[in-house]
Amino acid sequence: MWSAHPIVAGAAALFVGTALAFEVYGFAEIAAESPVPEGVGRMLFVLPFLSCFGVPFALLGNLLVVLPVVWVARRAGSRLTGRDTWRWIPAVAVPPAVAVTVLAGIFLKPGPGDLALIWLTAQSLLTGAALYARDAALHGGRLLRILGHGAMAAVAVFGVGGIAYGMLT
Repeated sequence: MWSAHPIVAGAAALFVGTALAFEVYGFAEIAAESPVPEGVGRMLFVLPFLSCFGVPFALLGNLLVVLPVVWVARRAGSRLTGRDTWRWIPAVAVPPAVAVTVLAGIFLKPGPGDLALIWLTAQSLLTGAALYARDAALHGGRLLRILGHGAMAAVAVFGVGGIAYGMLT
């Protein structure tokens, strides 16, 4: 579980998921009225900084949160049902996602809708990264698969966002 393949896979999944979250946020920002024109183009500006500073944080988040979630899910599945299945990962990822939401609520003081989005984003990022890390632990390196899935997701988000934004204006 604590070998190179799950570490790289989980960190890559966190990094790609964060980039996708910035892309979705850019489209959501376009829909809202803002005095400063921003939006999806900001992702092109943020990506180099995210690459320089986000990769170490993705590795740290993977080691401190994602891999322990995978380990606890594997242990819980083995002890409670007698076999290790991927279905335990979303359930075990709930407490860390709730902790992130509570901390964001305490320090950022967002509204209830924003808190729901923070929880949904944290749960999605953590579950996805943990599933990729588990897959890499069981079957070896998955970096190219993760990057390919991330590229397809980025194209899909851009396509759906472009169509939705084109329909709104």
